[in-house]
Amino acid sequence: MDGVGCNPYVDMIFVLDKSSNVTEVEFEMQMSFISLLLKDHKAPQGAVQVAVMICGDNETTYSPFTEDISPSSSIYLPPTSLYETDSTRHCLDNLNLMFKTKSRDGVARQAVILRGSWEWNHEQAKVYARNAKHDDTVVVVIAIGMKKFDSLSSLQLLATGESTYFVLSKFEHLKNLATVLAKDNCKRK
Repeated sequence: MDGVGCNPYVDMIFVLDKSSNVTEVEFEMQMSFISLLLKDHKAPQGAVQVAVMICGDNETTYSPFTEDISPSSSIYLPPTSLYETDSTRHCLDNLNLMFKTKSRDGVARQAVILRGSWEWNHEQAKVYARNAKHDDTVVVVIAIGMKKFDSLSSLQLLATGESTYFVLSKFEHLKNLATVLAKDNCKRK
């Protein structure tokens, strides 16, 4: 998914939007997107760690990293008891903290941020983008159904580059994007 071939050694965090204007169906489409991306992924045992972070209006919920990315894995919908919740930090701050404290040293880092709304501060996006670049974290941003230029511009700041920034008109298009992105992924034979 990094667009540069297959590097199976990576810690990935999927950041899902669960703000008040995102419906339950749209949230489930985000979860399905993760499943579609990872279902044919092939990597040596322990090479990939994946976590899910859910950003609501005033709280962030996240699962621990897991190495089990099989299609039947609970990574796609971790049990509620595995999640931790933080309402004191912004979603992007929690993302940065999770990479700093929970990811492995010497392993590539990748964040996949899905947003159907923008209630974040533009300056926070700048700071996070600067930190991610400094930490060599690849940030993929998928803006969904957003029409305001300033919101799209702020999201674009977060993306590592043009090839890691996508704008979709509807959540339904995540399925097609997963198919395209999975072609660059490490595929099971």
